[in-house]
Parts: sequence; structure tokens; C-alpha cells
Amino acid sequence: MIYFYLLTFYWLTVVPIYDAHNLDVYFPDIISSLKNVPRFSEELPPGSCAVIAYTINTFDRRDESIVCTAFNVHWAMLLGLQTR
Repeated sequence: MIYFYLLTFYWLTVVPIYDAHNLDVYFPDIISSLKNVPRFSEELPPGSCAVIAYTINTFDRRDESIVCTAFNVHWAMLLGLQTR
């Protein structure tokens, strides 16, 4: 049997959004020097092209014999904006 638990976090976690849509650099070079990429200060606009860096972890709950899954978003990077 599979159980799903919804975990709610009561603190604010800020996920950085990097603005690489104007950079003319090879993508692996951008990733290796992420601290030099400017931040995007707004929400990503609809129709944008972005990369999301995340990890997925599984763990056992101590009080029950079920496996839980955690999805952790580390950062987002804007690669392109939709033109009209």
C-alpha cells in the first residue's frame, strides 16, 4: 500500500533565480561560476525558458514502515523570455 503525506513548512525559503537570458556564454561555464550570474528579482514570466536545479530524496519515517519523498528546489535560472 502507498501512503502520501503532505508536509507543510511554516518558514519562508527563498529560492534564488539567476538571470542568464542575456549571457552569451557556454552553459557549463555559467554553472561553474554561478556566483557571478546576476539575480532575477521578479517572478519568472509565463512562457519563459528556465532551468530548475533540484534534488529528490527518499527516507523512512521512524514511526511507520513507509518511504517518504522530499523534493528540494535549490535554484532556478532564466534562459529565455518569450517574445510577442
